[in-house]
Amino acid sequence: MSDVNPENDPRPDEMLVTMTIGQLRAIVRGEVEEVVRAALAQVGAPSPIMTTAEAAQMLSLCTKTVLRLVDAGELPATRIGTQWRFMRADVEAFVASRVRKAG
Repeated sequence: MSDVNPENDPRPDEMLVTMTIGQLRAIVRGEVEEVVRAALAQVGAPSPIMTTAEAAQMLSLCTKTVLRLVDAGELPATRIGTQWRFMRADVEAFVASRVRKAG
């Protein structure tokens, strides 16, 4: 049995009966969108600068293959000390340049 006293319930039965499915969907959709926006704001945008491991993961290659592409001049990268860094836009452009069209 519920502990809620119907007389103190802020939602009268009439409101629950007259609410349409469309109205309920709109309310739920709005709440879900708000939660998703808040979660995305906490995550933030990905960094424009990537490590060799991140570039390899994005390309679905091993790190040695990524470094071979850098040595061959096919994939732009910048050396910082002993490490390589990749601009996300350069890696995305590399992927786009490799797409083959059917035909």
